[in-house]
Amino acid sequence: MAAFETQPHGDRETADLQRSRERLVSNREEERRRLRRDLHDDLGPTIAGMAFTLDAARNLIESDPKEAGRMIEKLRKEAQEAVGDIRRVAHELRPAALDELGFVPALRSYAERMNADGDRLRVRVEAPEQFGELPAAAEVAGFRIGLEALANVARHANAHTCLVELTHRRRELRIEVADDGVGVEAGHEAGNGLASMHELAAELGGRMEVTRRKGGGTQVIAVIPTGVET
Repeated sequence: MAAFETQPHGDRETADLQRSRERLVSNREEERRRLRRDLHDDLGPTIAGMAFTLDAARNLIESDPKEAGRMIEKLRKEAQEAVGDIRRVAHELRPAALDELGFVPALRSYAERMNADGDRLRVRVEAPEQFGELPAAAEVAGFRIGLEALANVARHANAHTCLVELTHRRRELRIEVADDGVGVEAGHEAGNGLASMHELAAELGGRMEVTRRKGGGTQVIAVIPTGVET
C-alpha cells in the first residue's frame, strides 16, 4: 500500500490563512496600481490638456472670438468627461450610494432596480428599523458582498425569489442572501465573484459561507466584525 503524507489540520489552516492574506495583499496592491494608473495616465494628461486649451482660448478671445468659443465648448466636453472619470474612481473607492442613502437603503435601492428590470426574479430586503451605524470598512465590504451575492443570483440561480436579511448586533454585521433557484452544486469551486466575497469578509476578520438550502436554492451568509455594540 502506498504511503501518503498527511498535513496536520492546524498546519493546513495556517497555510490556507497565509495564502488568503497573500491574495488580499496582492489584490490590494493591484487595485492601488490600477487607480494610480487611472489618475496618472488618464486624468493627469486630460487635465493638463484642459489647462493648455484654456490658455489658448484666453489668448484668442479678442482676436478670434469664434475660435475661442469653439475651444471653450471643447473644453466643456472634456471637463464633463473628466468629472465622469473622477466619479468612477471615487465609486470604486467607496460607492456613492452609501453616503447618499446609507447601508440598508442602498441595498434596498439596488434590489428595487433588479425588481424593476422586468425579470421574473423578485428580491426583498429585510432589516431592523434601528440598524446602527457601521464603520466605513465594514459598510463598504458588506455592501459589495450584498451586491455580488445578488448579481450571482440573477446570473446563475434561475430563481423566482430572493430574500436578503441584514442584521447588526453583538458587534457583527450579518448578511444572509437566500434564493429558491437551482442551488449550488456540492463541492463547487468558487469563481471570481465568490472568491472576492470571501476575501472582502476575511480582510476584516470575518467569514463567509455558501451552502445549498434543504428546500432548494442557495444561501450565502457573510459575517463581518464591526466592533460597534448595538
